[in-house]
Amino acid sequence: MSSEISNDMKKGMIVIFLLTLIDFGLAQVDSSIRGIKVFIPDTVVKTHVLIDSVPHFKFILDSSATVISAFDENGKKLWQTDPWKDSKLQRYRVDRPKVVEFYIANDPYVKFHNVIMIVYNSSQTGYLDEKTGRFHFAGQD
Repeated sequence: MSSEISNDMKKGMIVIFLLTLIDFGLAQVDSSIRGIKVFIPDTVVKTHVLIDSVPHFKFILDSSATVISAFDENGKKLWQTDPWKDSKLQRYRVDRPKVVEFYIANDPYVKFHNVIMIVYNSSQTGYLDEKTGRFHFAGQD
């Protein structure tokens, strides 16, 4: 028998650890990934500034992780939105969702058009049109 821990055992220990966090109430939100409940902490956002080099736009997520602003290459504000509030999304899992993932991606419906993808700690998701700031709700689990 080897003294090394197999990858399957490591994965199992991680799942047990996450489930323990949930049981002790340390988890804020649960999200289903292949049937395993995990949490999305408020601190997942890796950046608060995105830059799209093609149209030279800068997108800034404010410190409350709720409002996103867009600026052109000269620093002129193009739009500002609180997607959850402005779209009148219903409360789901948390009283006031915060953005935990914020990144540029290709629009899933219009090829070669970038959008700002948003994931909230409530597991609600959607995307913003880069040019207008219009939010498109994509769902929740």
